Parts: sequence; C-alpha cells; structure tokens
Amino acid sequence: MNAAYEFVPGGFLSFDNEMDMADNSAKWYLVYDGVAPEDQRDIDFDKVYCAVMMKEKFGLKMVALGKNRTQSGKEQLGTHDEDGKDIGGGRKLDFKTRQQAALRKMYAWCMKNGWGEFSGACDKIMRRAGGKVIDPQKLIDAGVFAGKQVKVLDGGYYERLIGGQMHKKIALGSVEL
Repeated sequence: MNAAYEFVPGGFLSFDNEMDMADNSAKWYLVYDGVAPEDQRDIDFDKVYCAVMMKEKFGLKMVALGKNRTQSGKEQLGTHDEDGKDIGGGRKLDFKTRQQAALRKMYAWCMKNGWGEFSGACDKIMRRAGGKVIDPQKLIDAGVFAGKQVKVLDGGYYERLIGGQMHKKIALGSVEL
C-alpha cells in the first residue's frame, strides 16, 4: 500500500502501520489471480491484482486502494479472477490489461457497496465506475466529519483538513446516513 501512495502528498495516512491496518480495517476486497485461499494468512500477495481496505464509518468507507506493482506479481499473475473466471474473455492479455480489468471490477464493487472521499484522477475513475455524488452538507449534518474543519464548495466538492493541509475532496458511492 505504501507504494500506491508514494506520490500522494503526505503519503499513506489511513493507518499508522501494517498492524494498525490489519486490526482496524473492517473489510478488504482483493481481486486475486485464481481462487483466493479461505485463510487470509495463506494469501500470496504476488497474486493480488489490486486491493481496497475499508473501515466501518457510515457503512463501508474506502480508506486505501492500490494495485500490485511488484515485478514478481507481474510475472506470476495469470488470467483469472477470484471466481475463476477468465478476465480476458478467452483472449491472451498482457499484465497491464488484466490488471486494468481487475481494477474496474473492484471500483464498481466499491461504489455499489461502499463510499469514499476522492480527489484528482480518482474522482474521475470512481465516477466512471458508477460512483454517485454524496451531498457534503448531508455528510456534515450526519456527523461524518464531527470535529473536523470542512468547507463546502460548488459541485459536490468540499475542502477538509487532512494531515495539517486543506484538501479538495468529493464523496462518492453509497453511504449510510
């Protein structure tokens, strides 16, 4: 996950460390090459195309997402998703194409089953995946940002303080208010 947030100002802020992430995330959604093992301790992370971590906060809130950037992952990943379905529709696909298909599948699931705060390219990607804009004033009124400094902007956007800096965000998906 650290590699996925390498270019994000402030880096990976959702959890303090790997143990905190394991202990305090409510759900992980992985797109896995082949059938994922039943016991999470048996997961071969080189076979994970992409992953999202979610916390319980007014439903499932996406707090981290990333894709496999390792060389060993690129060499090992095959052509089937976690349901054993061929993600290439029978065509021989390169790693990047298979991973993009896996990401689209994960994004669509996340927007249907949870919500998140996004900015920049992720905003556009999640909208293409079916993400519906959540009115920031409704989030404020429901106490989602309790104790946090939030300024509502036009178009569903808002600014809030994260890591000591104001960040422009938009909430997308399915929230439980």
